[in-house]
Amino acid sequence: MHTILFITRVDRTYFIKKLLDYARMKSVKLIVLSDDDQNSCKLLVDNFIYMPSDINQKEFIKDIILRYSVEGIFVASNFDLLLLKRLDEWLTEKGIVYYGPKHDYIDVCLSKRKHNQLLKQLHLKSPNTYEIDDIIKQHREDIYPLIIKPDYGQGSTNISLVFSLNELTKNYYNRNEFIAQEKIIGQEYTVDCFTDKAGELLLCVPRLRKKVVAGHSVISMVCFDEEIENLVEILNEKLKIFGPWNVQLFRNENGLIVHDINPRIANGIIYSLNAGAPFEKLIVDSLIGVDSGIDLNYKSMINENADLYCYSACTEIINRRDVNI
Repeated sequence: MHTILFITRVDRTYFIKKLLDYARMKSVKLIVLSDDDQNSCKLLVDNFIYMPSDINQKEFIKDIILRYSVEGIFVASNFDLLLLKRLDEWLTEKGIVYYGPKHDYIDVCLSKRKHNQLLKQLHLKSPNTYEIDDIIKQHREDIYPLIIKPDYGQGSTNISLVFSLNELTKNYYNRNEFIAQEKIIGQEYTVDCFTDKAGELLLCVPRLRKKVVAGHSVISMVCFDEEIENLVEILNEKLKIFGPWNVQLFRNENGLIVHDINPRIANGIIYSLNAGAPFEKLIVDSLIGVDSGIDLNYKSMINENADLYCYSACTEIINRRDVNI
């Protein structure tokens, strides 16, 4: 029996249910590792392992891999991707497969400074980005509102909105760790993607984030879009992120503006799964070295232009026509 390890720090019940159903069908054991002992995934999987936050997590993960003969690993957070980066040499030596970008591109994806530089090289639009010290030194008054966020961050953690130079200078920010970006207005999209080990983009599922609360999409709709798909192909050609990944972008009168490149599953991947995108098949099969048989006609399997509603911290998905909102 094959064994794969999923490391998550948030509750992803619906995603785990879909993944587990397929894994069991393929005789694959799924282990979930989390630093949250109350994670409801523990009620579903055969092996749930609690990872305390006050231990050497690198050594803890190595022990789990050896103890359970883990063959493949994937993660749900940027923090854990950095953890795997530190284990890269050991994982390669042991023949363990794990999802993520090529080693040189992990920081490019996770650092907003670095991925903005990459987007400029690729002639793709991104939010205007500033160093906080430069704004203060130049007394910039013409660029507000600004979003202040960590250079390395995920979701909406530690993000604030400032409307003036006075407001910016009154608040303390570690200026090496934080950046300032213009606030973009427009339609917001997340594109769920999957790239195989050879660098071929197998799935590209754009979805319109119709309602966003605290950085999380609560109403979403799959909508295939040639312009978005062409943009994703450019990113894929450069980054070749093995496994599931996602791009967040805006569309307004200036065109498509890339906001984030995340080399991991998106929090809202459950929308694409519920619409019929076979991510669970690709995630399991690629980790155990099996061809999923997904062809270019996958779009015909996906329910496009249907509103999907998410509630209870992304644990369930239902069709919007079934609820009053």
